[in-house]
Amino acid sequence: DGYRLENTGNVCHEDDCTTAYEYHCIACDPASDCMGNLDEDGEDYGCEENACREWGYPKEGEWNVDEDCCAGKKQMACADGYRLENTGNVCHEDDCTTAYEYHCIACDPASDCMGNLDE
Repeated sequence: DGYRLENTGNVCHEDDCTTAYEYHCIACDPASDCMGNLDEDGEDYGCEENACREWGYPKEGEWNVDEDCCAGKKQMACADGYRLENTGNVCHEDDCTTAYEYHCIACDPASDCMGNLDE
């Protein structure tokens, strides 16, 4: 709850059976009655558009906002206050790189969750 889904229309995975599209979860205006999307277990992903981080792209040598939450295993991270969940779904692959879709899930306010930018 508190986030709205925005489908970018960009295809991030396609095969004979499935076409998947890149999307963002956008924080709602606190004055609105915006409901989020829950997974099949009822867990709120609590994703935020700017919580995903990618090392070295587009600016080398630093953490960058990862707009599509798609990065190599050693290049993906989340902002403080979010924990990383790698879906294992390949979102980009070429001769040199395999990148995976990941989520940054909002931490419980009572926890000591600090992202993973130093890992």
